[in-house]
Amino acid sequence: EFLLYDYDDDEINDYSAGTLGAQVLDIYGVMNNSSRIDSLDPLDSVLLPGLDKSGNFFGLMTDFMGHGTASTASIVSSGKQMYHIYNNTKTYSITGVAPDAKIIPVKALWLGDTIYGWLWAAGFDNERHDWKFSGNTRVDIISNSWGVSTFPSFNASPGMDILSLILSVLVTPHSLDDDYPGVTIVSSAGNSGPGYGTIGLPTASPYGISVGATTNNVFVGYGAFKDQPRFGNTTSYYNDVVDFSSRGPGVIGDPKPDLMSIGAYGFTPSNVLKPEKDSRDESFSLFGGTSMSAPIVSGSAAILIEGMKKQSQDIDPFTIKNILMSTATDLKNDPFTQGSGLVDISLALDYVNGKDGLFIVY
Repeated sequence: EFLLYDYDDDEINDYSAGTLGAQVLDIYGVMNNSSRIDSLDPLDSVLLPGLDKSGNFFGLMTDFMGHGTASTASIVSSGKQMYHIYNNTKTYSITGVAPDAKIIPVKALWLGDTIYGWLWAAGFDNERHDWKFSGNTRVDIISNSWGVSTFPSFNASPGMDILSLILSVLVTPHSLDDDYPGVTIVSSAGNSGPGYGTIGLPTASPYGISVGATTNNVFVGYGAFKDQPRFGNTTSYYNDVVDFSSRGPGVIGDPKPDLMSIGAYGFTPSNVLKPEKDSRDESFSLFGGTSMSAPIVSGSAAILIEGMKKQSQDIDPFTIKNILMSTATDLKNDPFTQGSGLVDISLALDYVNGKDGLFIVY
């Protein structure tokens, strides 16, 4: 259930408090009166139901910043809502890459827990501090629109840190259980470019798919960029690697990022939060960064998985990564800047359907 409010009865929602019934990870021990701040170990956390039968609490999945909504909308926006994007008489819809895909929202940061969220999404249950595989993954793809390039990790370099190692293990079939099939994990490369070696954690994981950002330029002169257009002062230039996109190599010298997609910039539906009743603001935003690039690749991976299932082909995370990388469009940059290039789901499906003699590189 969605907690929505329409101020002016125009059948367009003006405020959303979020989704009712979300499971709550009690990482602080608040619900059982054992509050603590000295330990935030995910093994000490308790996953609570979305609605307590005795009425003590309920879970609410909300997005007060709009970042998660914009990331999700890049994948699954259905394009039903129309927006006055350029403040003229024409309205536009915004459709995601894979509008028929389904999303399970998981808070990894800001009162969430990355490790717990990943393991749960990958199909593991926490039973008395032990993680047991349930027999099925809860998702096919985990999309991470975050990455840390300047994290003060003194014990391990990015790629060898605990998050990157866990990511690699979760990608690998049969790693944690004989029946575990692995999960495709996509991560934004980070916005710490243009220097080399700016890939951070967990996107430096060798087995995950890290995604850098390219230009789009539909936004020239718009909003925050009014009178300050970028990238050539024209919409003619696009599909270039944007300056802020983090570069490789990874800690073991492997080419990172793996793929590229649009990250500078695009319009996406955003969180529904009108500050005032007579506000003319609409629930869309100009979104960007590698936070936008990663979900576009995640949506492409979803379409690829659907196509492979139709062809009754075997699916595993390494095959998904190999196909997407092998069918990407070369942007004529070095591999530490662009990986294998711009994701191209049409070419990926051509490979799956046996067209044009395409092959994958391992």
